[in-house]
Amino acid sequence: MQARPANEKSPMALDRITLSALRNHRESRLEGTGRFNLLVGENGAGKTNVLEALSLLAPGRGLRRAALPEVADRRGPGTFAVSAALTADAGSEPVVLGTGTQPDRPRRRVVQVNGAETSAVSLGEWLAVGWLTPAMDGLF
Repeated sequence: MQARPANEKSPMALDRITLSALRNHRESRLEGTGRFNLLVGENGAGKTNVLEALSLLAPGRGLRRAALPEVADRRGPGTFAVSAALTADAGSEPVVLGTGTQPDRPRRRVVQVNGAETSAVSLGEWLAVGWLTPAMDGLF
């Protein structure tokens, strides 16, 4: 996955991911993710949920195309949040993307870039996501 700032040629790296009340992740934070990552764990540990969270930081309905209330941790408040910090280099300020739902409107997706509310479509200016799944094995 590669992130890029709008109107800028240098690529940005997705360097920190935070999940709150998303499926089986009450509070999870992955740092230093700007390089190659490998998710390893038992079945049901939440590896696919991390991928789904990342997919929610791009335009569209996400990897599983789930309804927003289904994404929230059933043990939690019925809402969820995902955020990620994008960095260009060690000296630059990160760009923070965020998405999730709010208690008063659990079926409406809220999207922010650096704390300012924006549309889900605008996430495409910052993050491009491409998926290869087992169903696509004929490509190889």
